[in-house]
Amino acid sequence: MIDYLQPKDGAVLPGEERREKIYAEDQLAYKPLRTLKSLGADGAVLSRWSPTEEQRKAIAEGKDIFLELLTFNRLLQPILMFIAGDEDTAEVKDHLWPLTHQSFERPAG
Repeated sequence: MIDYLQPKDGAVLPGEERREKIYAEDQLAYKPLRTLKSLGADGAVLSRWSPTEEQRKAIAEGKDIFLELLTFNRLLQPILMFIAGDEDTAEVKDHLWPLTHQSFERPAG
């Protein structure tokens, strides 16, 4: 049985809420998705998903996570999937986006 993951009901990264952009906020066909978008040239967008306890159990028992991307017949964009928690916020900024993590802050001027 397919059991869909849901976006986290809360901040993408604690302390960065004011920089979030919500996609599909007014599109009834989609669920709103809280994101952090880098201001860097790569245009990286980070979202956060929280498995239910049942989904966590299924993963621990060996079930796989599938990713479906709607490309609308255009090129597939590079993606990364990873596991982290609130305690990893600094690592997400410092290590995942080594060239763009500072771009969450708007440059002065």
